[in-house]
Amino acid sequence: MSPILTRLKYLLLILLIVPAAALTAESENLWAPQSRVPGYRGDTNPPLLIADQNRVVHAFAYQQLVDDEREKMVGIIYSQWSVKEGWTNPNDVLLSPAKDDARVMSVCLDQNGVMHLIFFAGDETAADLYYAKAPAVHAGRATGWSKPKLIGEAAADPAEGAVLLDGRNNLVALYSGHAQGRGVYAIYSDDGGESWSSPTPIFLTYRENLFPSSLKAVVGESGYIHAVWDIRDTGGNGRQIIYSRFDPAAGGWAEPIILASAPTGYGVLNPTIVEYQHEVIVAYSGVNFRRSADYGVTWTNPLKPFPHVGVNGQMSFVEDGSGRLHFFWAQRITGVPDIHGAWHSRYEKGRWSPPEAVISGPTIEDLIGDKAFDPYDVNAIISQGNVILVTWRTDPGNKGNGVWYSFLSSEATELPFVPLPEPSSAGELLVLPEENPVAMPMPDDETADLPNDFNRTRPIASLANQSPVEPVLISMAIVVLLLLIVFGWSVYFNYARSRQ
Repeated sequence: MSPILTRLKYLLLILLIVPAAALTAESENLWAPQSRVPGYRGDTNPPLLIADQNRVVHAFAYQQLVDDEREKMVGIIYSQWSVKEGWTNPNDVLLSPAKDDARVMSVCLDQNGVMHLIFFAGDETAADLYYAKAPAVHAGRATGWSKPKLIGEAAADPAEGAVLLDGRNNLVALYSGHAQGRGVYAIYSDDGGESWSSPTPIFLTYRENLFPSSLKAVVGESGYIHAVWDIRDTGGNGRQIIYSRFDPAAGGWAEPIILASAPTGYGVLNPTIVEYQHEVIVAYSGVNFRRSADYGVTWTNPLKPFPHVGVNGQMSFVEDGSGRLHFFWAQRITGVPDIHGAWHSRYEKGRWSPPEAVISGPTIEDLIGDKAFDPYDVNAIISQGNVILVTWRTDPGNKGNGVWYSFLSSEATELPFVPLPEPSSAGELLVLPEENPVAMPMPDDETADLPNDFNRTRPIASLANQSPVEPVLISMAIVVLLLLIVFGWSVYFNYARSRQ
């Protein structure tokens, strides 16, 4: 082979190795760079996230709707996110029937494409639980929602609640209340939210200075509804983690079980729960895990698998389209300086994988500007089975600077595409009567009056429309093609020389 061809061959081999090395380095963290969710104020909490099978995540939050802080108007806002289109600017869709303060507590999506939502209306002196529903395709319209209906009196502040479908298309709602004493109350609807039972306490603290917080509930494949919450004192310290379950077939709640307790100090806080492969798993501050192999009757001892310390706010379980369980939370790594972050672990063969950072770095305290960094209240959702969307806010002690997000396109199985159903007739559209308050578009959103054509904030182009490794694979294919050409020329060159 000629010296020129030899050198060219070695050069192409080097070019083949470089993209492969880049692919290996990039696979270590494919999370999109963090970005701020548009339209959220600095003190807004991360949204509740609902994924359909139309490649869209629906986001619900609440925040002050007017710039004048002397005029209180807290309303419920709605936006959407998808990998292709990014975030829509939020529209405010529901206002409070009482005291201009509406706080969304929980949302669920039924098989007919209808969103069911419960919210707290009032303040710390007097409040009630309200319910509204809308076709998911019209959830961004204030006029798409039904008239808010009072379904539970004497809701307690802080606002805590959950609404779920029990597997038989019946609605079950839980909320923190004080009608018969401070505790957790349950109400039911068997007609799609048109009528509701009277609230019934399933747990009472029997003390005015103790109240439920961080209420979470899930429906498992077993058919059980699993619920968990913490009990706090007036100083915000967690005194107990409580679990109970609802059996739709029996129609009743099991006796509540204490999973953790702390008589002094900051205590035990912020539980979250999932049913996964015939087990119930609860996580709470620490991060501590307890598991039950008999759907909540007996529990393992607490397990603390991660070396990180502290815990910042809410945590989140999600299951992808390949049936793998993921866990997201915020903690710090002790060092000089400490490294704070939002972290990710996978549950594999009964063990949690080493934590990987979604985002991490030294904490930044910025009480004047918007540079504060200390992830807090991590919330996650799986979209279409293979895309993980994660949101968080900054520790409120370091001043809020909005809600941030990242996402990852994973190798999990993508779920079948199922468009949201359109209402089959005009009679199914849930339109507010004229005498009911109708939420107006947010002042800084000039296109909010066009809810079917949202003004979207585009995601990062290199990550939104293609796999992060796609450019590397393309370059490798080109190099392989060039190598084949060089090899062919070398064979031809040697053959020609042998004929001379």
